[in-house]
Amino acid sequence: MRQNRLLCFIVLTAAVMLLFAVGACAENVDSGICGADGDHMTWTFDGEGTLTISGTGEMGDYKYASNEPWSGYKDRIKTVVIDNGVERIGNGAFAFFSSLETVSIADSVNNIGGSAFYECSVLRDITIPAGVVSVGDYTFYRCTALTSIVISGSVKQIGKNAFQYCDALTEVCYLGNETQWRTISISDEGNDALMNASIRFDDAAESPVPTETQATENKKPSASGLRRVLPVIVAILAVAGVALICCSAVLSKRAKAVPRQYQ
Repeated sequence: MRQNRLLCFIVLTAAVMLLFAVGACAENVDSGICGADGDHMTWTFDGEGTLTISGTGEMGDYKYASNEPWSGYKDRIKTVVIDNGVERIGNGAFAFFSSLETVSIADSVNNIGGSAFYECSVLRDITIPAGVVSVGDYTFYRCTALTSIVISGSVKQIGKNAFQYCDALTEVCYLGNETQWRTISISDEGNDALMNASIRFDDAAESPVPTETQATENKKPSASGLRRVLPVIVAILAVAGVALICCSAVLSKRAKAVPRQYQ
């Protein structure tokens, strides 16, 4: 009896250890510090395509395509998330991200540095949220797939060549009125794509209000989230199956060992 209990305990312990190992694999695979001044800001890459910047204050500046701490993953990063608390996106921070499809920028950001999204060739749309005052030089330079952009009414300055070679840009939604738009200091150099796009003025709100359908969709788990959870579920089922088989085998063996008159 003691041996049977010991065997079941060993199987269950192994199951728990395996689940912890699988769970660890599903979490962030790398992280580090990216603050302009100290360790007040961190980055994490989850291995599934999402890079998240968290903390307070300003990001550091980078000579694009060379010294970003996440440069080893730039071809795998599909989503960039700038969490609330970040005040400035650093120069060259996400340049040459050839797989970047989605960018989420918190309202706490007030400045997007120069060349921040330089040549992100598959980025199709982006929202510059309320709070951003300045968009730097070459920020979206050669984002050739960029077709639409939402610009908040807080923006006061757009630097030179910010939208150079963004030839697919056809729609701009400005969250302010036409008078406000005309007061923005937009460099005449290299911003023809922005100025020639169809501009829709929407001064009813500083941020789009999601429809009921969109709100419902937002509650659904993301594809990357499901991909991270799926291995854990599979591991749980596999371990449970092994534990059940082992325990069944032990109990069956024990039953055979009991004399018939006691069964």
